[in-house]
Amino acid sequence: MVPRLALAAAFVLARLASAPAATAFEPRVGQKASFTCIGNQHEIEYTVSSVDNGIVRYQITLDGIHRNLKMPAWFLGTSLYLDHSGEKWPSGQMTAGLEAFDGLKTPKAGLVLHGMVTETVTGHGPASWNFDIKIVDERQIDDKVLGKVEVYVIEETRTGSGASSQRTSFISPAHAEVVYWKYSDSAGRFRECHITSLTGAS
Repeated sequence: MVPRLALAAAFVLARLASAPAATAFEPRVGQKASFTCIGNQHEIEYTVSSVDNGIVRYQITLDGIHRNLKMPAWFLGTSLYLDHSGEKWPSGQMTAGLEAFDGLKTPKAGLVLHGMVTETVTGHGPASWNFDIKIVDERQIDDKVLGKVEVYVIEETRTGSGASSQRTSFISPAHAEVVYWKYSDSAGRFRECHITSLTGAS
């Protein structure tokens, strides 16, 4: 599965600051974010191809591999999605249980959500995943690309089907974009990514 499905060039946490409750924003069509990563992928680019009633479609390039991703805007920074397809890897869909995470539409520090989601991947039977998602805090960071920016921090644990994963993401609601993310799973995959450029954003 392509993560955003969350992300991470360099930024430094300059200081922590209290911030008002964030609101989920939609990205603009044409918005493009690039990331440099260590781990399983090295260069990732997300381009917003359409936005319709909160549903965002991305064109993704991962080290030259082209993929498509469809997801609600409020799932940014998590492993939740509607469908993905493209080169190299099988296509996938999440078909049930996503409503348990509607609380991400109005993110705020301390929000805790839990639910079971059904995922179907081409060539495999349906799999059930338990998701635990928490917004652990809101803070201001001094990012090398975006400057001083308010973010909220999402922690996600996913378990089920004999596997598990953990993800931490920093989300800028003002830019409708991930600034940083770190992902690891029980199969030994690891990825830590920092944003390196952002164009076409609000």
